[in-house]
Amino acid sequence: MMMKLQVAENVIQNTTRCRNDFICLSGDGECLCELKYCYSDKFYFVKPGKKSLCSYKIAYLNSTFCSCPTRKEIYKRYSI
Repeated sequence: MMMKLQVAENVIQNTTRCRNDFICLSGDGECLCELKYCYSDKFYFVKPGKKSLCSYKIAYLNSTFCSCPTRKEIYKRYSI
C-alpha cells in the first residue's frame, strides 16, 4: 500500500520549477533520488533516481545535489 507524502503548503509554493507535477508526493518512491548524505541541513547529496529530468538536480564533479524545497522537506520529514 502506498502512502501519499505530505509537505507544508508554503514548501510546495516555493517549489516553482517542478516539471514533474510533484510526482514525488505520490508515495510510490519510483521517482525519488536516494539521499546519500546531508551536510549542515543545506546540501543534500543524492544518487539520481529514475526521473532524470529535474530542474532541481545539480551535477558537480562526481556528485549530485538536490536543491528542491519539496524533496528536502520529504527527506527531513520521512528520512527517505
